[in-house]
Amino acid sequence: MSSAAASVLEGLADAFNARDFDRARTLVADDVVFVDYAMEMTINGVDGFLDYANGFATAFPDMRLEALSYVGDDTRAAGEFMGRGTHDGPLQSPMGEIPPTGRELNAPFVWYADVAGGKITRLGDYYNAATFMSQLGLVPEASSSSA
Repeated sequence: MSSAAASVLEGLADAFNARDFDRARTLVADDVVFVDYAMEMTINGVDGFLDYANGFATAFPDMRLEALSYVGDDTRAAGEFMGRGTHDGPLQSPMGEIPPTGRELNAPFVWYADVAGGKITRLGDYYNAATFMSQLGLVPEASSSSA
């Protein structure tokens, strides 16, 4: 582990993997700002963030966040992850509910966090929505052939 902030970020990923949302609450500030950049969605407050995380746990009951690396200092951290799971439950999205597809998701993403007082005050979630949607069969896969 490279820093105090990275330890908090690692703790949040571990709490998600354990589905320990009470522990996650202790790692996130009450007034956290969470930004899902791919969906252009901002969530304010710990309850909204935990609802978002629980939504993924519902949609992907076996999802695990595999940490590839962490970097940071005392106030900022980034973690690179692979999110792996099976889409077996309904997934809430800004466009409405996505019914289960039964497909596997293996999607890379990065969390970037600001940390103060041992809690995440801002969390940015960066991933490729096209990869996510393609793996779930919601959009056609990109062709590797050229015209």
